[in-house]
Amino acid sequence: MINSIRSVAAVAFHSSVRRADNDNSTMKTIACINAVSVSPYAELALADGVSAVDRVKQYTEALPGLERVLVFVAQGAPAELPETWEAVAREAWTAQELLGELTRVGREYGDEDTLLLHYFIDAPFLDLGISRRMLENHRRYFAEYTFADGFPDAVAPTILNHDMPERLLTLVKPEDDPADWELLFTVLRRDINAFEVETELANQDYRGLRLHLRCDCRRNYLLCRALYGAGARDEQSLLRLVQERAELLRTVPAYSSVQVVREVVQPVLYDPFRLVSDPRLGPVEVQDRSNEAGGTDELELAPEKFSEYLDMLASFSGDAVVEISHWGEAGRHSRLHELVSAAVARPSISLIVRTGGVGWPNGMLERVAECADESVRLVIELDANEPELYRTIRGEGFAEAQRFTERALELFGSRCHIQAVRTDLNEEPLEDYYRSWKTRTENVIIQKYDDCAGRLTPRKVVDLSPIKRYPCWHLKRDLVILLDGSVPVCKQDLDLEHRLGNVFEDGIESVWADADRFYRAHLSEDYPSICRSCDEYYTFNF
Repeated sequence: MINSIRSVAAVAFHSSVRRADNDNSTMKTIACINAVSVSPYAELALADGVSAVDRVKQYTEALPGLERVLVFVAQGAPAELPETWEAVAREAWTAQELLGELTRVGREYGDEDTLLLHYFIDAPFLDLGISRRMLENHRRYFAEYTFADGFPDAVAPTILNHDMPERLLTLVKPEDDPADWELLFTVLRRDINAFEVETELANQDYRGLRLHLRCDCRRNYLLCRALYGAGARDEQSLLRLVQERAELLRTVPAYSSVQVVREVVQPVLYDPFRLVSDPRLGPVEVQDRSNEAGGTDELELAPEKFSEYLDMLASFSGDAVVEISHWGEAGRHSRLHELVSAAVARPSISLIVRTGGVGWPNGMLERVAECADESVRLVIELDANEPELYRTIRGEGFAEAQRFTERALELFGSRCHIQAVRTDLNEEPLEDYYRSWKTRTENVIIQKYDDCAGRLTPRKVVDLSPIKRYPCWHLKRDLVILLDGSVPVCKQDLDLEHRLGNVFEDGIESVWADADRFYRAHLSEDYPSICRSCDEYYTFNF
């Protein structure tokens, strides 16, 4: 996120910069509007027929010192733009091409009194007040690059001197995303001390809310529409509503954990699945399926039912991350490759396959890799590099898990993540574990221990919970689906004490709406019994 924690270089004066008493009357601004990837939601009405694109037009025309407007467009960009705006079109953009065009703009149209403002065409809450303060400070402190820090995303532009894009161009990498809100800062921080950077700080830190105020997907469009409909128009009204009307911030699920199989392979000491009392959902040991053509409804979710759920989720949320398996070993699903294919066939869905890497049938990992694309990731839970410690935490299977991981790294590369849960058992060797896997991959995850609201043995090493409690992220963004379609209120609801319904019988909208009462209770600091002893509320998935 653009307003993540950043170390910013100290502001210093450049002897080459000459401006008379920071006189803003000579200031010239060029609006560089990023429309390289535009969702249809950008042109849907927020209220009263006004869309995000309409709001950006109004904002742009009111910018001080506006000299010209350039819009970097691709397929799907808004068709109707003011006649005075110049469209720079490509069939598709890379980050290098975008910085290259910004460099051209700076060279052709810029001088020492010209500033480039980069922002996105789907950001309806761009604020002139914040922008003016940023422009004034950019001049006053002889900055080269100015951004807003601590605000929700997309309420202010990035300001650059006319020659800055050319310098940033040397730092661009092929994997950079030209449609990413924080693209310019991602590039800048690779050599941040080489630049004079200035920030506009919010009156309080809103980063923890993770608000992305762009109409770039259905979830964010619904958020913007809710805030706009409630009266958000400028900095003051927006930030007031964010604080006072937190119920508006819960829109649709961003993450869904789905149980696709009941079989367990290892007696993992932190796995709450063994505490499940419902015989229909509780774990079963590995079954002999040698005489079966496929799985059974009692043991696994059929690919057809999984596809049905993915269609519901994609329609309701627009995009989402789906993780399998909520309980049970994903590798034991007899048609796991078909589940992967079902997710790949739905472009708005990203899939995570979570596994211990033990108990997979021969050839299944290769079949999964053949079906997978860039939207599919593998998370392998290892927890320890020492066989004895591994056995203590996870049971038998150390050598098999190591072989599986080696093969998975070959097949999935950067889409393979190595995970350990931090406990009092592996705390001492955890740093060596982290360092050793970091030599193999950048994707090493250290996850906090979850005692499942006190039902598991306490093994937490350190308490990282906030001083003041806030509403649960999982109630706000997550949806858990069990094998038969039952929906618990969250992953801690092991016995379905707070069952929201059945997604296949009641529909996704109904079960999601039913969870809203729990979220609103949290807003009132009225925590249901299942929540009082839980410290997972501050953890975050996607």
